[in-house]
Amino acid sequence: MAAVKACSVLITGANRGLGLEMVRQLSEGPCPNRQIFAGCRDPDGPKSEKLRELAEKHPGIITILRLDVVDPSSVKESAKKVSSLLGKNGLNLLVNNAGVLAHGTMQSTTDQEMHDAFNTNLMGPFTVTKEYLPYLRAAAKASDGSGMSCDKAAIINIAAGLGSMTQMLSLYSHFPTFSYSVSKAGLNMLTVYTANESKQDEILCVSIHPGWVKTDMGGDMLKAVLRDSGGDKLEQTNMAAVKGCSALVTGANRGLGLEIVRQLVEAHCAVVLAGCRDPDGPNCEALRELAKKHPGVLNLVRLDVADPSSVKESAKNVSSLLGNSGLNLLVNNAAVLPQKSMLTATVEDMQDTFNTNVIGPLLVTREYLPHLRSAAKVSGKPGMSCDKAAIINISTDSASMSLAHAEQSPFPLFPYSISKAGLNMLTVYTAMESKEDEILCVSIHPGWVKTDMGGDLAPLESRDSVTGILRVVSSLTEKEHGGFMDYTGKTMPW
Repeated sequence: MAAVKACSVLITGANRGLGLEMVRQLSEGPCPNRQIFAGCRDPDGPKSEKLRELAEKHPGIITILRLDVVDPSSVKESAKKVSSLLGKNGLNLLVNNAGVLAHGTMQSTTDQEMHDAFNTNLMGPFTVTKEYLPYLRAAAKASDGSGMSCDKAAIINIAAGLGSMTQMLSLYSHFPTFSYSVSKAGLNMLTVYTANESKQDEILCVSIHPGWVKTDMGGDMLKAVLRDSGGDKLEQTNMAAVKGCSALVTGANRGLGLEIVRQLVEAHCAVVLAGCRDPDGPNCEALRELAKKHPGVLNLVRLDVADPSSVKESAKNVSSLLGNSGLNLLVNNAAVLPQKSMLTATVEDMQDTFNTNVIGPLLVTREYLPHLRSAAKVSGKPGMSCDKAAIINISTDSASMSLAHAEQSPFPLFPYSISKAGLNMLTVYTAMESKEDEILCVSIHPGWVKTDMGGDLAPLESRDSVTGILRVVSSLTEKEHGGFMDYTGKTMPW
């Protein structure tokens, strides 16, 4: 602990567990003029009693802040108070520790639990970091040291093993925490982006997994054995395997979605359901023209993935079309991409992107799961495949934490990348929960494609991307279940 010499520190969620222990140990630190700001929602409440007692033991060192990370006005107000106490020296260390954890599987987790986890575990650190960034910059400028360190200026995001796509396979049976894991995967991508954008200011940023700790959140269970998972490259085969299948594609009125629908009907897929928000609107003209060419096969479905009632209604409407045979293939393709950086993205940008790119696929998957189960049961085929029952989540290489440092994008992808990292964790969870039903689930990166979303600089035509996607999809077996690959079949790093 002696190596931590940061003189000014802010810790969120500081009234209990890890946050309280951090405050305790930092209050005993070596810096003679140390200032520790302990943030919590209700400083005067019963849950903050231990924090108040600790502050009484260290007057002039510990300052308790009223700080609710899910309330932007509370965060802003706390920053004003800290500013008056810090002066020109700024803030050396920000620890984004506040978090919520709801136990639940993909199927049992409620929409409210998902929103609560997202708002606290991801939007909270995002809002706090942006608000306190000027004080971190001030500390970095005032420092005489070179390079990066926590006693100069640093952001520490408290992550979790449960936020690791590779470790979830072994942790899941011990600790099913769907909403928590998805939000913490997003937090890890927030760390990557923050590190990239704060590099020029020499502000350090890392995610730290504190271990499985015996706290109110961690519980009394022994920690699970962690292991990595790997994947194999796919052999490319013909897309003929999709013949005779039934498929639902979301976001099907343009770009990749429209091309997927076009190639599925060309491959003689028996029933193709093309989901879009406004089937009668001007943005669906090309899809309507395609439907006229394939009557009885291609069916337009009113489906807004960000609207739970729309998703539920669509699932009811397609039941008569699917019958007892169920749904063989679900392609969660609908997505939004606001071109924003960490500094320019608003709370609304983040929420809208999360609702469409993460909550949307979750809602659609859960609502259509009975149809996928029906298809798996009537198949009579062993193992897993796309012509039995499969869920394909259209992801992106910008969701890969391993690639984020190296990839250079022509436009900022901050909200998009974080949401797609969450989508990848959704894939991992869905794969674990659908295994016993023999429903295949994978994430696929389609490449950088020349569409309205991808832009004109993209090197790949949508037809070439979709040809590759369907070739890969038709080759999938239980060996790739829960994996992440690109349109050529190459395994992608999480």
